[in-house]
Amino acid sequence: MAVVALQQCRLRKGQSPPRCYTLLLPQAGSPGGAAVLIRNRNRFSENVFNTGLHTAAATISLEKTLTVCFLYLLPDTPMSKISPAELFEQLPKPFLVLGDFNAHSHV
Repeated sequence: MAVVALQQCRLRKGQSPPRCYTLLLPQAGSPGGAAVLIRNRNRFSENVFNTGLHTAAATISLEKTLTVCFLYLLPDTPMSKISPAELFEQLPKPFLVLGDFNAHSHV
C-alpha cells in the first residue's frame, strides 16, 4: 500500500513507524488524532492546513499527483468548530479526503 490513514494513532514523534514507511503526525502529543503512513518509495510533500481540525495530509506522486487528506473528528467536537469547506479551499487539487465519520461524529 502506498498510503495508510490512521485514526487515534498511538505512535508519537520519534517512534519508529513500520518498516518502509514515513509517518506524518501533525498533532504530536495530542490525544488520538490523524496520521498518515506513506511508503518510502513514493515521492511526497507534507501539507499543513490552518483549520483547527485534526488532519494529516500529503501530496503524493503515484501514476498521477494526488493530495490525500485524512480528517479525524474527536467525538466531542462541536459542529461550530467543524469547517470542511475551509479545509477544501486549502487542499491542492485533485484531492481525496478520508475520514472517521461514524456514529460519534455529527457530520
